[in-house]
Amino acid sequence: MLLLRRQLDLRPVRNTSLIEIGVWSERPDEAAEIANAIAEEFRGFRMKQHETLVRESRETLEAFARVLRAIASEDPQVLHDSPLTTPVSRPDEVKAAKTPVLVWKPK
Repeated sequence: MLLLRRQLDLRPVRNTSLIEIGVWSERPDEAAEIANAIAEEFRGFRMKQHETLVRESRETLEAFARVLRAIASEDPQVLHDSPLTTPVSRPDEVKAAKTPVLVWKPK
């Protein structure tokens, strides 16, 4: 294992999810085989990560949709009047278009 580590140079590519794989060997075909095996394992790892993220995101969105459907089936006006408990109410879109606030100032 130590010998293999000495042959490898793995570096992340800045601002990406890629890695640069460098392998040194006296036999170019061996170096290529090792680099390709590492690349394939990394690709599989990233695919599993992506699948997990997509599945969890989808499950979260489906749960949110179920809650909204339940609320809408009870009283659709509640959704229309939302938000109810936040300090910010529904924006007045006409007023916002006529008199835009381009700089925010704390009160």
